Amino acid sequence: MLAVIGPRSESGGWSEELAHCAERVGEWAAAHEWAILCGGLTGAGESAVRTCRSRGGLTIAVTPEDEDDSGAEIVIRTRLGVYRNFVIAHAADAAVAVGGGMGTLQEASQIHKLGRPLAAVGVEWQFPGLMLCTGFEELTQRFLLALSSSLG
Repeated sequence: MLAVIGPRSESGGWSEELAHCAERVGEWAAAHEWAILCGGLTGAGESAVRTCRSRGGLTIAVTPEDEDDSGAEIVIRTRLGVYRNFVIAHAADAAVAVGGGMGTLQEASQIHKLGRPLAAVGVEWQFPGLMLCTGFEELTQRFLLALSSSLG
């Protein structure tokens, strides 16, 4: 499963460019038979889910409460609030952060601590082991192609 993490669409950090990048990640996942895993809210996960699902890919949302705004095919309602980030981190085989602030950083750090491959586009933070990419093309060349050959 490929986790797509990032900000809600209502946040100040969300943009059309990030939405397009997340959509392309969803398209890539469907084409390479990777399931998309998200947090069940609007924004990065929702954009990836929408595109992946429209192309026949499997989509899973792990929600913080009862709501699911992502449109995922499978919805796991944790009622754990932000602690559901740990569920996502443990379930993911790899992850892509598409934008995001402190909440996404917390989730990314857990994914990294578990040793999962992790890349990010459109973030202002970094840490050792995080693969920063400037856009979808670089993300594909440096990260997604490696995933398709090593884990997919």
